[in-house]
Amino acid sequence: NKNVVGVSGEDEKIKVLLEEEELLADYVVSTLPLPHLLPLLDEEEIALSLKYSSLRVLSLLIERESFPKRLQGFGYLIPSEEGVELLGTVFDSFVFPAQDPKSSLIKATLMFGGSRHFERVKKLSEDELFLKGVELLNKHLKANLKVVDREFFTAKEAIAQYPVGYKKEKERFLDEMKNKMPNFFIQGTSFNGVAVND
Repeated sequence: NKNVVGVSGEDEKIKVLLEEEELLADYVVSTLPLPHLLPLLDEEEIALSLKYSSLRVLSLLIERESFPKRLQGFGYLIPSEEGVELLGTVFDSFVFPAQDPKSSLIKATLMFGGSRHFERVKKLSEDELFLKGVELLNKHLKANLKVVDREFFTAKEAIAQYPVGYKKEKERFLDEMKNKMPNFFIQGTSFNGVAVND
């Protein structure tokens, strides 16, 4: 793995500048988030910008016997009107059942923070966040879950906050880039699809 420090068009090729060398490619596809892509481009004026919010993520292993049998599905999101720091939960074991089909445990991922709550949840200790998460999960599922393990991480700049007019600015930017570097394809959550996480 080598760090990319720049990308530019050269004739009909794409020049990828690494820290100590250059690569010439016929085609390049980028799925980098916008704040990581823009510094790599040799552009004088780029009027495209996005703000991102961060998350604190709590992964849980829960005894299957304590999990409500009536529930099977992707998970759930919590409306902002609820005013809680938990944005939503994904039941990983139901989304990817082939990962551990005969396990006595259920994996769940709880996401806290976002643009409204990250400043508050980043101050919580892991124990405080764990207690808050299990309390909310028990409340929402009407359960008494038995958690056997937990893991935490922070997903920095994980959720793009799209401003009014972003679609038009994005299309203008992509058209401009297509004219300058037709063999450089830009995708990702800042543009049109799935991205590489940071």
